[in-house]
Amino acid sequence: MIRSHRLVSTIVSLAVFSGLTACAGTEGLSLNNPTKYNFYSCALLNENGELLTKRERELESLMQKAAQGPGGELVNAIAYRNEYNITKGDLREIERVGAEKRCVLKYRSVSDQVVR
Repeated sequence: MIRSHRLVSTIVSLAVFSGLTACAGTEGLSLNNPTKYNFYSCALLNENGELLTKRERELESLMQKAAQGPGGELVNAIAYRNEYNITKGDLREIERVGAEKRCVLKYRSVSDQVVR
């Protein structure tokens, strides 16, 4: 009986935390080192951008699959959301540094270049 109360308490706590995280959004949070890519060449920015774009798509796919099951949002918050936010932040930093260095970021498709 006590064990089930602890489990329920833990699940409720995680659900509340994930809800607060989702409500807070990620725009104001800086999870990344803003100088991480400053000394990268255009070639390295492209290479890392390509890897991060692939990882971003993988995480999006995993999050969509998890959301279909029971407790999917909780799974997303625990397993994928933090890495997804960090990946998105890294991609924004690569975009910023690439623009400052006037790099042609080849890892993006034409439609991505227009949207971003």
